Amino acid sequence: LTDDRCEVCGESTKTTAHILLQCEFAACFWEELGMDISSSDTDSVLLRISRPQAMPEKHFSTFILLCCWELWKRRNNVVFRGERATIQETLRACRADVELWKHRLRQEDRWVVAAWCA
Repeated sequence: LTDDRCEVCGESTKTTAHILLQCEFAACFWEELGMDISSSDTDSVLLRISRPQAMPEKHFSTFILLCCWELWKRRNNVVFRGERATIQETLRACRADVELWKHRLRQEDRWVVAAWCA
């Protein structure tokens, strides 16, 4: 790459925190999920994202990691394939991954997936 500009938003800071939290696309993604990340400026903030009331506490960290994975995959698709998925397309991809992930949860914990997808 010739510079450190984010391929998604064009800003000149390309860090993990930027890609997952500060990029305009990422910020809109989290907002769409009802999560406030506006005061987030470090990578460790992923551990401190406050859980929306409607979201169960159980396996919440797994949900955050799945969302980060979708944002990362979307960025890679922009960089390496020239694709430009919308927020809604990215949310649908996240939902599909969540549906797959529920099979990794214990049977008695799978109810959280329905709450995530709501």
